[in-house]
Amino acid sequence: MWRPGARQFEPAVTEDSLRFGVVGCGRIAGNHLRALAADHVPAQLVAVADVKEDRARGCAEQYRVPYYLDYHEMLTRHPEIDVIDVLTPTGYHARHVIDAILQHRNVARRRA
Repeated sequence: MWRPGARQFEPAVTEDSLRFGVVGCGRIAGNHLRALAADHVPAQLVAVADVKEDRARGCAEQYRVPYYLDYHEMLTRHPEIDVIDVLTPTGYHARHVIDAILQHRNVARRRA
């Protein structure tokens, strides 16, 4: 976050930052994950989930967060997640959004 008089960006992650969980680690996820990991963004990536282990593991290793093959498990193990970023194929959005809302989470969904 840029502060007047600062010589460089200071990390924007604070205790008030939104904590994100990502469902879907495919092609579009890279842009979202880079944005969530940027120092000037007041957000924190908590965990990722994907049904394909290689994709989930790759994202998790790159961003140093845990990964899950079942997003329900991610939601259960991480009650601190404020927002679920749904990045799955469009046909799965409704199920993922409904499940997240039933667990009292906010949802960000990519427009198709």
